[in-house]
Amino acid sequence: MMLNPIPPRKAASLILIALAATSMFGCSTTDQALSRMSPYINQNADMFFRANGMPLQAFQFQNGDKVYRWSSANANVYMPAFTTFSGNVDSMGFISGSAHTTGGFTANLQCVLDIHTDKTNKVIRIVPIVDTWGKWETSRCNEALR
Repeated sequence: MMLNPIPPRKAASLILIALAATSMFGCSTTDQALSRMSPYINQNADMFFRANGMPLQAFQFQNGDKVYRWSSANANVYMPAFTTFSGNVDSMGFISGSAHTTGGFTANLQCVLDIHTDKTNKVIRIVPIVDTWGKWETSRCNEALR
């Protein structure tokens, strides 16, 4: 079976659409979200987990340092479809044209962090792994962290 190659112009369009979707739902950690993480630096990791919930998993290094993987509760938000119409109305009042509908999907909103600690369980750094758009803000981590 032979596959037809994608024309270069269409391939470029598909790449642009993929990049736009990635930027919309990829990492969007804001300065506000980073400032919500900073009070936990040099504190015991238990302080973070008491305020925000338990980690999903932990990995311990030979030297005693750990990396905790933490995730916010997932939130799914329906993104409604919208339709654009372009056309004409003739002298008799008849409408002719075309409509294009876009959207109509569910977006998964999530914050995933790696929390690096030393052997005394003191937080060394917090690294955002996934930070999608939030329900009301541009960062899910900013919404999720207390």
